[in-house]
Amino acid sequence: MAITSTGVGSGLDVEGLVTKLMDAERIPITQLDTRTIDLQAKISAYGSLKSALATLQSKAAALSLPTKFNAFTTTVSNPDALKASAFSTASTGQHSVVVQQLAAAHSLASTGFAAVDSVMGSGTVTIQFGSVSGGVFTADPARQAQSVTVSSAHNTLSDVRDAIQAANVGVNATVVNDGSTNGWRLALSSAESGESSVMKITVSDDADSNNTDAAGLSALVYDPATAGTKNMSQTVAASNALLTVDGLGGIVKQTNSVSDVIKGVTLNLQKADPLATITVGVDRDATTVSAGVKDFVDSYNALQKALTDATAYDFATKRGSVLTGDSAARNIQSQVRSMFTSITAPTANGFSNLSQVGISVNRDGTLAFDSSKFTTALSSYPDDVSALFAGSGGADGFGAKIDNLIGGLTSDTGAIGSRVTGLNTSIAQLADQKSRLNGRLVSIEARYRAQFNSLDILISNMKQTSNFLTQQLSAMSSTK
Repeated sequence: MAITSTGVGSGLDVEGLVTKLMDAERIPITQLDTRTIDLQAKISAYGSLKSALATLQSKAAALSLPTKFNAFTTTVSNPDALKASAFSTASTGQHSVVVQQLAAAHSLASTGFAAVDSVMGSGTVTIQFGSVSGGVFTADPARQAQSVTVSSAHNTLSDVRDAIQAANVGVNATVVNDGSTNGWRLALSSAESGESSVMKITVSDDADSNNTDAAGLSALVYDPATAGTKNMSQTVAASNALLTVDGLGGIVKQTNSVSDVIKGVTLNLQKADPLATITVGVDRDATTVSAGVKDFVDSYNALQKALTDATAYDFATKRGSVLTGDSAARNIQSQVRSMFTSITAPTANGFSNLSQVGISVNRDGTLAFDSSKFTTALSSYPDDVSALFAGSGGADGFGAKIDNLIGGLTSDTGAIGSRVTGLNTSIAQLADQKSRLNGRLVSIEARYRAQFNSLDILISNMKQTSNFLTQQLSAMSSTK
């Protein structure tokens, strides 16, 4: 502290003297603090390096998957009628598709009511799904009949809609107004399309012992069989999708999403036109694959910059960076660089290093990516490019090798984990030294104060003696 006080009797600046002496005594603590700050800076630097390594690792891990190199894109001659998407199991080629008929979900509508809160009645509505052939309804054995209870307290048109919708019985229920007098109608639509999803609706009507009259809840009765009671009107007939692919006709599907006709390709049928042939092209998506490899290269370059900045030495200022001379950081940089310039077991067509697919090393240690060269290699030798990164036959490619290398470096027992553990141990040791020094400083300061206080008293006593003698001599001189 800068507070000073003069010795009571001697005039000595005891506080000032003690403060200056204690400042000198605290120099070792200041040095410990400086060393601690340096070690904390190293830990922070390793945290940044670990983050950069993790980013590179994630990009490498993505390239260790063969599916990454089996990306495909599709083109469709008439996207208004058909949409297509391709997956990793697809193959390049051209396909012709003719959509004769779209799949449709069975839809029904009730008779009209005056308002949405018009009372329909109470009871139980049971819904079955099946198909109709030869005028006979056959229930689907894989789908059990579902029942919906309508209470007398909640029996309006909107209540019945809500009850069916909430029951989750595979039917979408809505109330629509057709604009006519008594135009409010309950519309029911099967949640699934196809001829096997025809609805059959039976009712147990509390007000109708026959359960077939068009009044009350029985207004929902619908039997799709030829001789069945049909109190509801069919608005959309259930139908299957019909299409021809590459000249193979008679393909029947329950839905408009067809994924098991062309391997690895899903066709989403939009519009039927029996006279129109639609061309679907499947090609490798070199743009997406190339972008993934570029991200990989960019992540490596970002790591190299982080390592270089952390270990650089400025000869002009004669100052190093936070990790200059740190052997662990240099070792990490050396291992990662060596991996990128190494070779793997040759693929079927002799691919064994990254330079063959457009990844070259610059003079400063960073990587350059020639996307044109990569795209050409991928187009000509897709399996080889995949094997180079993702491996094949049980052998790891560059993706897995770099993923594993970084995983080891960043583990708790790896180069970074071990180094950070050591740094934290050093910080703890410095903190312990500082604590012991602070304890010693307390006793040292007490000793200084005691010594100066004793000196203050001694000087004060000597001053009093001097004053007394001066007075006596003065008195003797005056008597002569």
